[in-house]
Amino acid sequence: MNRRPEGDELPPVVSRSDWLAARAALLDKEKALTRAADALAALFLRRESWDAMREAGRAHVERRHDWSVNARRYLDVYQTLLARKDEGPKCAAA
Repeated sequence: MNRRPEGDELPPVVSRSDWLAARAALLDKEKALTRAADALAALFLRRESWDAMREAGRAHVERRHDWSVNARRYLDVYQTLLARKDEGPKCAAA
């Protein structure tokens, strides 16, 4: 006689609509996982371009995230804001 081990219970019996909803949710998760795996595989296929992408990223950071360049570019804005702070609040109705 075939006996199940203790603690190995059958899944609960559910309605067809509940089963279909759970199946659709599981298929959505499976599709998302498949897309992620495909994207990862495509990334690995483009390994030869990684060095070029890394260099482009470093060049972008050096060009756009340089504090001294940004400070010079926005110096007029900073001075205007500081001048307004020193003058105090202005009344718009005056």
